[in-house]
Order: sequence, then C-alpha cells, then structure tokens
Amino acid sequence: MGWYSFKWRNYMPDLGRFFNIDPLSEKYAYQSHYNFSENCVINSRELEGLEKVLAIFYTGGFQGGAKTIPSSSQAGTAGKLFDYAASNAQGKGYEFKGAIIASGATNGPSVSKGTDFIENNYEKGDIVITYGYSYGGDNAMELGSELNDKNIPVQLSMIVDSSDGIFKNSTVKTDVSENTKMAVNTYQTTPDPSTSARGEPLKPDNKNKTTVINTNLTSKTITHHNIDENALDINKVAIDVSYQKKIINMKQYFLLPSMCFIDNRNSLVSYLPCQNF
Repeated sequence: MGWYSFKWRNYMPDLGRFFNIDPLSEKYAYQSHYNFSENCVINSRELEGLEKVLAIFYTGGFQGGAKTIPSSSQAGTAGKLFDYAASNAQGKGYEFKGAIIASGATNGPSVSKGTDFIENNYEKGDIVITYGYSYGGDNAMELGSELNDKNIPVQLSMIVDSSDGIFKNSTVKTDVSENTKMAVNTYQTTPDPSTSARGEPLKPDNKNKTTVINTNLTSKTITHHNIDENALDINKVAIDVSYQKKIINMKQYFLLPSMCFIDNRNSLVSYLPCQNF
C-alpha cells in the first residue's frame, strides 16, 4: 500500500503526512493532527502517541529486603522525585508506570524485581528512567546492565552517592552501560564516619552512546546522609531534559556548581570548578 505503519498511526511518505489522528492531538492543539515531528525532522523526534514512562527508583540503605514501597510518601527523597517524575510525565501526555524499591543487602533481589517490572511493561518507544541513592545507586547501575542484556534502552539514570558502605566502594559499579542515553551522577567524597559510605565519578562503557554528567557536591555541610535532598533539584532538571520532545543541547541545562559535563565524544567541559573527576 506504500505507507509505513507506526505504533499508533500510518504514514504516507508520498504525501509526507500521517492519515490517522494522533491520540495525543488534544494536548498539542498548536500542531496539525497529521504532520511528522512537528514538521521539523532534523532536530525533533516523532512521538507516536500514548508512549509510557517506566520508572524504577531505589531507596538508600540495605535493610529494605527488595520490597516494593506502597506509597511514595513512605520513600523520603526518592518518593518526592518519583512524584515529580510522574506528574511531569502525565503533564506532557505520557502514561506513567513505576515502582519504588527498598534496597536489600545484596543487589540480586532488588535488580531482579526492577528488571521484571520493566520487562513486563516495556513497549518499543517507551521512556525508561531509573534512580538510586547509596546502596540503591549501585542497584540502579546493575539494573542498567540487565536491561542492556535485554536490549531495552534507558533514557535517564540518576545516581546519588552510590555506595556499598563498609566495603569502601570496592564492589560498586562505575561503568554506565551503553544502553543508557544519559546518566546524571551526584556525589560527595567524604566517607561517612560510621559506614564509610561515599560516592565517586562514573564513566560510560561506550562514550559514543552515553552522556555522563558527574556533579561533585563535596563540602563541609553536605554528607552522605543529606546529599539525596541536595541533589533533588539537579535530578528534577534531568527529568525535564529526558522528557523533551526535541533533541536539545544538554549544556544549556546543566550550568550548576562543580558540574562536569562529558559529551558523547568524551570531551570534558567544565563550566565552574570541577573537582575529583
């Protein structure tokens, strides 16, 4: 018949138009129902309509037993960011599905639960975002690797002071898997007096596929116990960027103190003093 079948609409290349109405057309009243990528095919991507955002958020600590937390109000800072991700997604016309998982003493059960959730809900075109603080940061990193093995892309991974506590980061994963488009890592380097927990920079497995942004917040007032709250605004910006319909220049969003930006050619740009990279 000479047309291309997308998920929700069919496209006629000879006319350069869809001949079905976009299911999300009411949310984009300024656009024609039938055009492709807002008639800007060079720097925009086509939203096929009704895509989902899938989110797995891991809390800090190691005594959660990989249990799903029933309410975001019981999940501290992770819950606040989860609510922000949900409301932001729904405001942009995405369906939102997610889970907040309380990290256990070992990665296995927490990562398996996150992997199962994504696998059971993912459809091509969906946006996957992950978050993890402390022990949860390492869980989120390992989840990325599991999803890489299953050819599921991760749009955004937010890591805050990823740590294995008393093991002094000897088991912490620091290489971001190549299926992850952007990783935003916020950390401080002062070991916690009781657990030795601290964060460190991350690097991409494949510098041509992954953008890694390391932000060092080390100071006298920021500790392993409060860095998750201090990283909240940074991660909200990251969520805003990950939901953008147009391909944007990430540099314009991340002009924050002590932030290192690594572009997809692995060149370092430092806007303000960038330490311990």
